[in-house]
Amino acid sequence: MTIPAAIAFHNKIGTAAKEARLPYLRNLWVAPARQMKGLMVLTPDDLRMVAALTSFRLDRVTSTSANEAITKRLAERYGVFTVRRTGPAVGDCIRVTPSAYTSAEDVMKLVNALRSITASPKSIGDY
Repeated sequence: MTIPAAIAFHNKIGTAAKEARLPYLRNLWVAPARQMKGLMVLTPDDLRMVAALTSFRLDRVTSTSANEAITKRLAERYGVFTVRRTGPAVGDCIRVTPSAYTSAEDVMKLVNALRSITASPKSIGDY
């Protein structure tokens, strides 16, 4: 039932606009996140290798339970939906996946949340 609506939405926006918007939204949060002490962006910036999906982790926070707690905190306290994933190396991480309909204001919620979290680091058990 939703496939025709999704195709109509895609056709209305157009492929080129989506190809431009997704990296734009990604870079809105990744650029400031790369400057935050205690946070590692795990996905490279090479646009040939990435579109919107990008993962991060807090320094030394690699357990499933801690990363699940961070995703819960991002959702409940800041209204930002993220997903915990098993990381590419050295433990779990958190994935951020903006969509074509994600607003810049929504992305800035993530930036502000990450600034808050990294400004007052907790012990691993506190997440």
